[in-house]
Amino acid sequence: MTYRKLRRRGSIDFPILGVAAAARLGAGRVVEDVRIVLGAVHTAPVPATDAEAFLRGKVLGAETIEMAAGIAYKPAHPLDNADLSYAWRKRMARIEVARALRELAGLPTGELPPVV
Repeated sequence: MTYRKLRRRGSIDFPILGVAAAARLGAGRVVEDVRIVLGAVHTAPVPATDAEAFLRGKVLGAETIEMAAGIAYKPAHPLDNADLSYAWRKRMARIEVARALRELAGLPTGELPPVV
């Protein structure tokens, strides 16, 4: 399992986005069970149930991760309570879901400093 917190400053700051992900992987990184929840993108945490359903039974590889991230970020509706643009925060939801899933799969996360 993993948790990713995106924030404007490096510490003591409220999240702009949070991604919690947990997976039980079988042989060959086949997803037996998975949970993905987005935080700070709605008035309450948002489970990414469509992405979870998509991932079950599939190998957690780079292509599958990108497809799942494309599904998972769709229900994210960042609130207009931060100084960063809505479009950027929405895009970062997809990127951070992919990073979380790559971490679960043991793949490089491709960490780059976010552009604001």
